[in-house]
Amino acid sequence: MTIKKVCRETSKEVQSKVADLVTAAFIGVFSVIAAITAGQVLSLYEGRVWPVVDLFVVDEMREGDGSLYLSGSFTKLRACEFLYVMAWIERRDTGEVERLPLRFFDDGAQNAESPAESRPIGTSRYGEWKVDAPRILGSGRVRLQSVHACHGSGFWSTRTPLGSFDYPYQATQDTLPAQLNSPAPPVE
Repeated sequence: MTIKKVCRETSKEVQSKVADLVTAAFIGVFSVIAAITAGQVLSLYEGRVWPVVDLFVVDEMREGDGSLYLSGSFTKLRACEFLYVMAWIERRDTGEVERLPLRFFDDGAQNAESPAESRPIGTSRYGEWKVDAPRILGSGRVRLQSVHACHGSGFWSTRTPLGSFDYPYQATQDTLPAQLNSPAPPVE
């Protein structure tokens, strides 16, 4: 066997191994991208099909110093870790969507971005929650959505629509629960 022949055979083996490595890397990268994409899609729909929170009721809503203050009750159905609540307004005049800061004042928290701990499964009281919705934004529909970690530190968080209401809001006891019956769509 000549040296040229040995080099050709070795070169073919190396090329084959490089091709196998490139194929394996491509499959690995594709699998990771597919898993992340699937997680993002699941996060949009899981909370609608299998919600973490149900029967979200606003017992009291008041407006003060450019903010809305909410309190009420809800039922937690699943043992998921609470992450945060999102609030946003869909402006009537422009159609734009703007995220609204939300702060918690329940369980002794003072202006916290999230409560100190997740609540147990069952019915709980909440409030006050402060939603900054200055009148300068104009009128629109305010939507609320809870976000939980139900799958450990998995690829996605579970988003559960809580409800929505018109802003500015003229609270009456007859219309308060009815206005929160239309769920909020998931948004980032």
